[in-house]
Amino acid sequence: MKKDKFQYIERRLLAGMILSSDFLIKIKQIYKAEYIQSSSAKLLFGWILDYFEKYNKAPGQNIEAIFYKKAKKLPKETVQDLEEVMDTLSDEYEETEINFDALFDDVSEYFTSRNLLIYTETLNGLIEQGDVEKAREYQEQYRPISLADDNTVDFSSSTIQEEVKKALEDVKNPLFTLPKQFGEFINPQLIPGGFLAFLAPEKRGKSFMLMGIAVEAVKQGIPVAFFQAGDMTTPQQIRRFAIRLSKKPDKETYAGDYYRAVRDCVYNQRDTCTKKVRECTFGPFPSHSFDKIKNEIRKSELIEAYNEYPDYRPCWNCKEYQSGNFGTVWVEKVPPTTVLGAEEAVKYWDKFFIHNKNHNLKLSTHPSGTLTINKIISILSKWEREENFKPKLILVDYVDIMGVDKSMEFRHQENEKWKGLRRVSQLDWEPLVITVTQSDADSYTRYLMNLKNFSEDKRKYAHVTAFYGMNQDPEGRDKELGIMRINELLIREGESSTHKQVFLLQDLRKGLPFRQSFF
Repeated sequence: MKKDKFQYIERRLLAGMILSSDFLIKIKQIYKAEYIQSSSAKLLFGWILDYFEKYNKAPGQNIEAIFYKKAKKLPKETVQDLEEVMDTLSDEYEETEINFDALFDDVSEYFTSRNLLIYTETLNGLIEQGDVEKAREYQEQYRPISLADDNTVDFSSSTIQEEVKKALEDVKNPLFTLPKQFGEFINPQLIPGGFLAFLAPEKRGKSFMLMGIAVEAVKQGIPVAFFQAGDMTTPQQIRRFAIRLSKKPDKETYAGDYYRAVRDCVYNQRDTCTKKVRECTFGPFPSHSFDKIKNEIRKSELIEAYNEYPDYRPCWNCKEYQSGNFGTVWVEKVPPTTVLGAEEAVKYWDKFFIHNKNHNLKLSTHPSGTLTINKIISILSKWEREENFKPKLILVDYVDIMGVDKSMEFRHQENEKWKGLRRVSQLDWEPLVITVTQSDADSYTRYLMNLKNFSEDKRKYAHVTAFYGMNQDPEGRDKELGIMRINELLIREGESSTHKQVFLLQDLRKGLPFRQSFF
C-alpha cells in the first residue's frame, strides 16, 4: 500500500511538472532528488528541470521528444521502465483535470515525510557506525522543508512602510565604517546582506586586509566571525592579531628603525600651493612634474629629500584634499622598537578584548580544502543555538582554498563556493560577507587589474555585490613604499570604473594594512 501511495504521488507530481510552469516554479523551491523513490521518475524529473532551466517553461507535449532523445543513451531495461511510466503519465494528464493547489499541498506533505525519514535514517546510521562527530555535524545542518522561502512582500500591505524604510536605510547606513578616503571609497558597500570580495595576486596582503577590517568592525561593536580556510594556522592568525593590536613587530628583523610612507600633497611638494592652511612654506621638488610626484618618485629619492630638508612638513589640511586626486607620499623615519613578547601580547589582547569589552570576534580555523559552505552554516547554527551569537560580519580567508560538499568539475566547484557564500549573506539576519580571491598570472604585470583578471571561473562576479582589486605596480615602487591601490572592478548598485582607485598606506610589519589613505 505504501509503495502504491508513493508511486501515485510521484506520478501525479510528474504530470503537474510537465503541464504547468507555475506549478514547476513552486516545486523547484522544495524539490530534492533524494525525495523521489522511483529511479525512473527521478530521471524524468531531472530532464524536466533541465528543460525548464533552458527554456523557462514546462515541457508540455515536448516531454515525448525529450524522452526519445535521452533514451538512445540508456540501457534497454531502463528504457522499458521509463516507457511504462510514460504510458501511465499519458493517461494521468489526458483524462484528469489537475487541481494544482491541492497537488502542491499533497506533494509538500510527501516531501516533508521523505525529508524526515531520510534525516532519521542517516542520523541513526552514523550513530550506529560510532561516528558521533559526523552525526552531530549532520544534526546541526538539518533544515526542515520551509514553504515560506519566497519571502513574499505585499506592496500594498499595512507593513510595507517599514520594509521601504529598512531598504533605504541599509544603503545609507553601513554596518560599520572604515577611515578617511578608504572609507569614502568602500563604506557604501558595507551593508547588511552584502557580499564583497577583494581580488589580488599571491602574497599581496589579502589576509592582512581582512584582519584590518575585522578589527575596525569589532571596535565599532559589530559581531564578527572570521573563517580561516587554511591559509594560516590558528597560532599564526593570533600572532598577526597581536601584532595589529600592539602595533609592534614579532621579529627582530623588523624592530630596527626604518622609513615608511606618509600622505602628502603634490602641490605641497611642488611648492605651488598658496592656501593659508598649508603646513609648510617650501616644497622639496619644485622642478618635478605632477605625474612624477604622484606616481613615479621612488623611495630612495624621498629619503634623500627627507634628510636634506628636515624642516619640511607634509600637508593634507585643505578640504579639497579630502576628495581631490592630488594626494602623494612623503616619508617619515620610525624609531627602533622592542620585539613583541608573549606576556606583552597578552596585555594588549586583554586591553582590547576584555578591558574594552570587545567580545564580538570568533575565529574558526580549518585545514585547507575542508571548510565548506555547509560547515560554515553548521558552525553559525551552533553559535546561534548555544550562545545566541549571530555575526553581522563574516570574513572568509579565503574562498579559493575552501572545499565543496559534492563531487563536480573543478570550474563548477568554484562557482558553487561563490554561490554558497552569497547564500550565507542571505541568512535571516543578513550578515555582510567579505572574502578574498587570487587573480590570474596576467595581474602581476598590470598597474590596475580589470574584470579579465579573474582566476578559474568568471561566474564569481555574478554572485558578489561589490568586487575590488588590490594593486601594486609591476616595477615594485608601490611595494617598497608600502602603497596599496584599491580599484573598483564591479559595483552592483551603481556605476563602477576600474580606473577609480584609492591609495592605502600600509605598515605590515606592525600589522597595519590601511594606516592612511588618499585619492
